[in-house]
Amino acid sequence: MKKSRLIFTIFVIVILSSLLASCVGAGAATTVQIWPGLTISADGQVGYVAYGNHVYAVDLKSGVEKWRYPTAPVKNLGFSAPPMLTNDGQLIAGAYNKILYSIDPSTGQGKEINQEATNRYYGGALALGQNIYAPNIDNNLYAVDNTGKSIWKFPTEDMLWSAPVTDGKVVYLAGMDHKIYALDPDTGKVIWQTDDLGGSMPSSPVYSDGKLYVGTFNNEILALDSSNGKVLWREPTSGWVYARPVLDNGVLYFGDLEGKFYALDAATGKSKWANPIQPDTSSLREISGAAAVVGETVYFNNEAGVIYALNKADGTQLWNSIGKDCCSKDGKTTLGKLYAPVQAIGDTLYVTPMGVGPLVVALDLNGAQKWSFTPAK
Repeated sequence: MKKSRLIFTIFVIVILSSLLASCVGAGAATTVQIWPGLTISADGQVGYVAYGNHVYAVDLKSGVEKWRYPTAPVKNLGFSAPPMLTNDGQLIAGAYNKILYSIDPSTGQGKEINQEATNRYYGGALALGQNIYAPNIDNNLYAVDNTGKSIWKFPTEDMLWSAPVTDGKVVYLAGMDHKIYALDPDTGKVIWQTDDLGGSMPSSPVYSDGKLYVGTFNNEILALDSSNGKVLWREPTSGWVYARPVLDNGVLYFGDLEGKFYALDAATGKSKWANPIQPDTSSLREISGAAAVVGETVYFNNEAGVIYALNKADGTQLWNSIGKDCCSKDGKTTLGKLYAPVQAIGDTLYVTPMGVGPLVVALDLNGAQKWSFTPAK
């Protein structure tokens, strides 16, 4: 195992262990330290950020907090999984206290809707029709209706870190047990499942036109036929692939934990280009968050807290955030560590740092800061 992957593995183990420790004992409310999960409303006006003891609603034009849930910290309550907006207007958030919450996205009023899980919610949920599909690190996918009533649960052989995806008819689930499952959304019955694919899959697959694309901790990215789970191609990478690939005009863009960024032909898996990014400020080079493609540019960030912009045609670097007023001082990043995806709406990029003051930073497409949001105490 290479050094950077070892560092990342130790980081994940420490984080998950600390979550367990944070949920025992007496005292004040505990802040769980894991990277923030950001979900943006369909109209691009509001960002819902899960982090620590709260879910926040942030106005994406001004960076002003609209509400937080709960209004005051609660003991043993922690969030980080990206909240999920349902078809009937709920904001669903799973927490480290094993509870699934429904929050009114307009007012921030919330309630518990399901307590069936036996461990923490680490990944986001999926909405399909009137149902909610929530993965838990107790190895189960929980299917509940829009009131939180249990419909079925599906057991896997290891933790579930990421949200399932759907083509509208089937629920596809990637697991840390090295397998992908295709499930009937009404019954939870297996339509097909893969054999061991060789590595854990910490992020959601991407579905498009009858194919699933997913990265693994076996230094690979794979394409599968969504009708039967057959592997169509598999392409090696330099490091583990945590970041969910982004599909744009037939090209997959993603980074790995060795700090290399790729563009692959989605039809064949063949490389169009690869860029071995070397951070300007430290040896922390892991790329764990998904990229964002806007026009002819692909944007991503890495563990060192650096944001990059590459020409999507050939991978040449257009700029990075070191030296920019928004994000660095004296040649060093001021954004802390960036593990979560870069998200883009229109002409604005949104990043969610970990371990520094701002929880959300909004940038223009040239890397100039528009605003930052730091929760008031």
